Amino acid sequence: MEDMRCKTRGFMVCWFVLGCGSTSSNDGGDGGASTGTTGSAANVGGSANGSTSSTGSGGVSSGGSGAGTLSTSSTGGASAGGASGVGGTSAGGASSGGNGGSSGSSGASGEGGGASGGNGGTAGAGGDPADCTVPFTGPIGGPRSDGPEPLLTPCDQLSDEVILARYKDFDQKTPQGLYWEPPGIVSWWEEPCSESLDETLERSSERQLGEVDGQSSSDWSHQVSGCYGDSRRVYSNISCDYFDGTQLANGNGQELAYLASLLWWMDHGNVTGSQILGYSVAIGGATDWVQMCTIRTTFGDFGLCDQITLEVVDHQVLVTGEVTLGEPTVVRSIEGECN
Repeated sequence: MEDMRCKTRGFMVCWFVLGCGSTSSNDGGDGGASTGTTGSAANVGGSANGSTSSTGSGGVSSGGSGAGTLSTSSTGGASAGGASGVGGTSAGGASSGGNGGSSGSSGASGEGGGASGGNGGTAGAGGDPADCTVPFTGPIGGPRSDGPEPLLTPCDQLSDEVILARYKDFDQKTPQGLYWEPPGIVSWWEEPCSESLDETLERSSERQLGEVDGQSSSDWSHQVSGCYGDSRRVYSNISCDYFDGTQLANGNGQELAYLASLLWWMDHGNVTGSQILGYSVAIGGATDWVQMCTIRTTFGDFGLCDQITLEVVDHQVLVTGEVTLGEPTVVRSIEGECN
């Protein structure tokens, strides 16, 4: 049974963890939140266009591209490589302790860098990211540095065995390198994109954030944090400098895969049984294509079996950054556990 959402992504998406009409927790695993209380994250390797600005630790930056294979960073834990072909990017290592929480080494700079290097989301300077007793340092989400490895294969080549092994493991909601938020935070994502943090702050006044305790801007978002009692609530807009609805900054296949995962999260981040399994990237001379593989599950009760639907969605980005987003289509359905 799927969780209730306030609206599907048209111009507003919200998800909650508290009472009726205002809360329900979003899924996800261990966020690899960075520790420390001051400073900005430093990234080793990759391009320098991905730093985040916020008060405190946990910044994220765009790493450069690699050769498209899964790699291990030299510091900070494992990092997710890009899809096959030149232009896949490493997603950076997990954040480690210390002032500012240094991120792991990202991939070497190459042709067509994409989003990388995240701590998987850091809302507070250590401890539970939903806890308002620690300062907000933002952003709350980002490229996931832990979790399952992405399945870098065409969707119709995924076996039933792989799908059945993952569909009930809610810590595997999104794989490494794609957008992810730690559970427990009341999180609103709304469209359209925002031109500035001030614009997002003004929009956030329409939500019950409580007392505003922090703001954050990253490559992909503007966010405002508030404390409603002892619960953290965060209001977010995509930055127009990153994606204005048609144009993607640093437009290439790997960056498009990250954008697609962010847009998917806005619709499905709080829906039980929805997961991204992986993706594949095809690099062309003037156009890159991304194929995302997702599942949605209807859980059976009273003797019924779980029904798992594998879906595929194709997106493309031109060398000019112009994006065409596709719609999901069904690959096949399989039967899960019976109750």
